[in-house]
Amino acid sequence: MTERTFDGRADLVAMEVPVTGRASRTVLIRGEGLPDLIGVGAVDLPDDRWLSIENRGREGPLYSQVGTIRQGVLALAGTVTRSAMLRGGHTLGQGASARESAGGRIVPTEPGEAACGTASWIGVKEDGTAFMVVANVAWDSFQLRAALAPHVAGAFHLQHLWAGTYQAAPVLPIFGWDLAMSAPVEPVLAASKAASETEEAPRSPRAPLG
Repeated sequence: MTERTFDGRADLVAMEVPVTGRASRTVLIRGEGLPDLIGVGAVDLPDDRWLSIENRGREGPLYSQVGTIRQGVLALAGTVTRSAMLRGGHTLGQGASARESAGGRIVPTEPGEAACGTASWIGVKEDGTAFMVVANVAWDSFQLRAALAPHVAGAFHLQHLWAGTYQAAPVLPIFGWDLAMSAPVEPVLAASKAASETEEAPRSPRAPLG
């Protein structure tokens, strides 16, 4: 019988060699009265595009704010998602801690602040709880496993996530790692900005009537 992943959603494909990451952008998406979302996608995907994707077909409250996550380990509400693009198999790890490390700090960054390329990974513990790791794209799955093990109690597995959206847990930072992120803000839409600039531009005086 094929072994299943710890969340029971797929067959477990254990990797004997490390999986390398692919650069992506990870964002926190918020809206009044809606659960926070963690999204992973192309590095150049605009904030307003993120919102149009998540608000498509939605009735009632809409998502309106996007922030960038630059580093850290985030708790997820689960691994249920509308769509996800996963790359490679599962890197199995064994936590070396008797109990989980307390959550780290949230370190604010500026929205336009330059940062190294990052990649994201979906992790699931043996009890089925899920988390996401955002780390330097140069780290492979074996390096991440070694960095996580001292802070995790019990077994876990990692899989590289190239694109997808998941619901965040109420408390984001876990496993003792600092979470570096910019505060979610409402994007300035290009069309709205152009219209605003047109309205504010001085009008040319009318020519006198002859």
